[in-house]
Amino acid sequence: MKFIWASILFAFLALTSCSTAPTPQVQEENVKEAVLAELFKQQDCWNEGDIDCFMNGYWNSDSLVFVSGEKISFGWQKVTDNYKAKYSSKELMGTLTFDIDKTEQLSPDAMVVLGSWNLKRSDVDFGGKFSLLWRKIDGEWKIVIDHTS
Repeated sequence: MKFIWASILFAFLALTSCSTAPTPQVQEENVKEAVLAELFKQQDCWNEGDIDCFMNGYWNSDSLVFVSGEKISFGWQKVTDNYKAKYSSKELMGTLTFDIDKTEQLSPDAMVVLGSWNLKRSDVDFGGKFSLLWRKIDGEWKIVIDHTS
């Protein structure tokens, strides 16, 4: 009798674990969707002139790394202060667009996104490339390293 119950339990567990486990490709697509949703939410925040909202996409930690040109900034507050100093008005912020070139999931909680950015203002139109390392921290996808040129 114990053998029958053990067999039924084993069969039930095997069936439910097989039917509910997502395939790696499905997991990667879900991660990609979640990360890109956060990135494009940042784009929307920027275009509304809201740097604080834009910064919600970054890891609020002293360990955040931002690389641009010859400069490396460490920490969420420093990066926020730099953005606010350089883009002190909605006119200076202009209209930001992102184009994604490549995404790659490194682990269940890490994703790399490579792409281009463009900033259009009334006086100038400029842009460059970015590489972002995203990590899932406390259930949310956040940029932990941003290299923008």
